[in-house]
Amino acid sequence: MSIVKILLWSLLVLTLVAGAFYAGGSMGYANGYAYHSYYNSTTDAYVTLRTIEMINSRKAAAAKEDLEQRLDTEIVEHWAGLAGKPLDYFSPMRHDDEAVRKLMSKVAAYRKKHPSKTTNPDVRNAIETVVARYYDSTASAPQKRPRR
Repeated sequence: MSIVKILLWSLLVLTLVAGAFYAGGSMGYANGYAYHSYYNSTTDAYVTLRTIEMINSRKAAAAKEDLEQRLDTEIVEHWAGLAGKPLDYFSPMRHDDEAVRKLMSKVAAYRKKHPSKTTNPDVRNAIETVVARYYDSTASAPQKRPRR
């Protein structure tokens, strides 16, 4: 077999392997995203409904406590996702690091001002890691109005 044929076959095999890798990653990401969205939406809807019912029955303190615990859960989920997020080129929706930072800095500022009441040291550590990553001490300070 000539060297040209070997190179062409190698190139063909490499292209097929790379295409299969990308297709598998994209399909896997899409299916995992759909699975996650479907099952999370069920519990999210139930928890939101429960909080609305507490507010409607004038149990604001219980509703606030539920929301605080939910915020802790979402911060821990974000913490877990920082290390385990898939490669960006498999995602059909590219995330915007600046938008994530902007949103999470508000969450971090709130949690810095109102610390979690959890007693679990692992949960507390995860929350503190996210707060340290996104907390900007200037974000919670009053903004000066521009002079005209």
